[in-house]
Amino acid sequence: MPRTEAEIMDEFDSLECQLSPENLNCDGEISHAQAQRKYNALMIRWRVLENELGRKVSEGDAYNYRRAHEEPKKNLGLPY
Repeated sequence: MPRTEAEIMDEFDSLECQLSPENLNCDGEISHAQAQRKYNALMIRWRVLENELGRKVSEGDAYNYRRAHEEPKKNLGLPY
């Protein structure tokens, strides 16, 4: 059964987080070559998801989709 756009976009969101410099480089604890291999694997998965969705998706698209569909934050009574 095909996945919904929301399910695919959730996976894009996860990949987008994994592609952040801190996560991609494991806070500097892996070599540049290891980080590059990790990046390449994540981008292969990204392209597979684009094919599944039927369109190109930028990191900004993934982030904006998440922001538009996340649950509103509850008012915790904080002054800010």
